Amino acid sequence: MSRPLTSAELDIFQIARDHLGPQNTERDVFFTDDGSAAIFAKSPDGSPCIMLHLTNLAGFIRDGQMTRADIVQDIKEGCGGSAA
Repeated sequence: MSRPLTSAELDIFQIARDHLGPQNTERDVFFTDDGSAAIFAKSPDGSPCIMLHLTNLAGFIRDGQMTRADIVQDIKEGCGGSAA
């Protein structure tokens, strides 16, 4: 299954790209059986470092359960501090 990312999912994707680099592309996004979007984000050296469930994270921000800063912190922790 493939579909365009929602604006909220794209926002999460852009957070990852801003902090990890352009080696993370929309071509890397995959869709689960239920239609959710996710990506195995790559560190600046190209190695996979964290799986981001874009759909869930977008919902967490929308519902006030997380902030953008929380997601940035998760990326930094998941990627061993290699995030900018």
